[in-house]
Amino acid sequence: MEDNKWTTLKDELTQKYIELHGESNNITNNMLTDEIANILVGKRVVKQQLQRMDELDGTNDFNNLLNDLEACNEQ
Repeated sequence: MEDNKWTTLKDELTQKYIELHGESNNITNNMLTDEIANILVGKRVVKQQLQRMDELDGTNDFNNLLNDLEACNEQ
């Protein structure tokens, strides 16, 4: 049961990171400074959490996602 909760949390955080990553790629000059800061800080915090979760569960799930997102940005 604990494993399921861990997986659920990791999945939810991964989806949040993907959402924030997309928002950070669409920052415009028309956005309020607070809104930009919330996106960038939120992205950094979720990234740190997911990197730690990868360390704890011995996977590279999040690192693989980062590589995939980077590859998409290069296209």
